[in-house]
Parts: sequence; structure tokens; C-alpha cells
Amino acid sequence: MSVVSFNSIPAKEDDPVLAVRHLNKTFLLTNRRLSSTDAVSDASMAVVVMMAQYERQRERYINGLSHIDGLQRMVGIRGGITQLAKDKPSLFQKIIR
Repeated sequence: MSVVSFNSIPAKEDDPVLAVRHLNKTFLLTNRRLSSTDAVSDASMAVVVMMAQYERQRERYINGLSHIDGLQRMVGIRGGITQLAKDKPSLFQKIIR
């Protein structure tokens, strides 16, 4: 995410190896969290938001939609967007951006 954001342009397919390594690690750790009791924690949801943002920055909108779909399901489990706005306004703000 940092590589894309700091360059302020969409990253190319030849992203630096370190960035790709971090992305792979993010997927691994996120998948573990989604299979645990932390599946819909604030941190898990924030990571999914950032992953969707990353895909948007890379102009890979279809990939980003899979993260948005998962985020929508997570919000539903937490009681819906209205409930989330009441309980966790800062997380709600991250989601609606």
C-alpha cells in the first residue's frame, strides 16, 4: 500500500519484490484471522478496507470488489452499517471512504 500511495500513481506489474512479499504476508495473516474468532474484529475489518484500497490504487477494481463483498458480510455480522456507525464511528469512517 505504501509503495502505491507514496508514488501517487498506480503501481506497475513489476512492484518491488519487498512490496509483493508484504502483500502475500498480509493475505496469509488475514486468511488466518478470518478463520478464527477475530474474523470480524475491528483490526480484521480495517485490513480488508486497506486491501480494497490497495486494489483500487492499482486500478484492479474487480479484485477490490471481492474485498468489498467480504467487508459487506463482515459489517452484516456486526449488526449492519447503522449499528457499526454507533458502536465504532472511526471504523465506520474508514469503511465509507
